[in-house]
Amino acid sequence: MGRLTRSVLGSTVPASAACVVAILLAGCLSPNPSVSPSASVDPSPSAVAQACPALELRTPLGARIDLSGTWTGGNVLHEMRQLGDCVWWVGQSNFPGEPLGSEVLNTFHGHITEDFTLTGEFAEIYHRGGLLGPRQGSVTFLIDITEVNGVEQIVLRNQATDIREGNNYFAATLIRADDVAAP
Repeated sequence: MGRLTRSVLGSTVPASAACVVAILLAGCLSPNPSVSPSASVDPSPSAVAQACPALELRTPLGARIDLSGTWTGGNVLHEMRQLGDCVWWVGQSNFPGEPLGSEVLNTFHGHITEDFTLTGEFAEIYHRGGLLGPRQGSVTFLIDITEVNGVEQIVLRNQATDIREGNNYFAATLIRADDVAAP
């Protein structure tokens, strides 16, 4: 039997992750996040534009920075979507021989600032075994641009001193999956 998938913010993800993203987006766009789930949310482009003002950052060689796409780090694939200064992601464990997301499923919403940082809140939806989760909290990444042989690569570097301290368990570095060399 095939896997149920949905298109979320331009990426195809498992249907369960699509439901999580829809719930989170509804809460993120609400002017009052403490409102009940039955409250109406304005999903219009103007509401998103107000919540996510335009921000155009460029690399040293002049390319526009857009974090949308698939990122990897710490055996987790992160499907990211950037709109203005807002970034959302769904993170799913990616272990060989295991179904995608079978160990961990998490979500994130944050904002990019002009000093090349991405700061936001994450929530772990699922952690198999429940030994350490579910967790939630804040995380900050530095948007770092490296250049090798004239090719720029954007790397997200976790700014926690100890990535396992408190609720911050994200990989030290996230790299765009397209930039990871095939074995």
